[in-house]
Amino acid sequence: MYKDKSKQTEADRERQRRYREKTKGVTKQGVTSEKEGENVTPKSYFKDGIEMVPPAYMEHPAIILALADPVKRDKLQRITAQLKAHKVLDSVRYGISGPTFTEVGKMLAVLE
Repeated sequence: MYKDKSKQTEADRERQRRYREKTKGVTKQGVTSEKEGENVTPKSYFKDGIEMVPPAYMEHPAIILALADPVKRDKLQRITAQLKAHKVLDSVRYGISGPTFTEVGKMLAVLE
């Protein structure tokens, strides 16, 4: 801590700059690529020759995983039947921004 306010402010700025430099380029989606001084998260990248796509860029990733699992698929079929009986398929979604259960029902019908 500095007695002089301006020296303290300068030291804080320097500490923040060092911290930002150390953590630059790392996000939840993965390592970013630098383009003209700004960080841009790639929509896909290759790891061991396999194209990897972050979940944020996949369309309905959670429902695809649930449909692949036989136990979860059975639960989804029962949930869809109950929602259909109550006539609320269009107003209920799988997850926050996932597909409506009308769409889930269509996906389940394709898998049968």
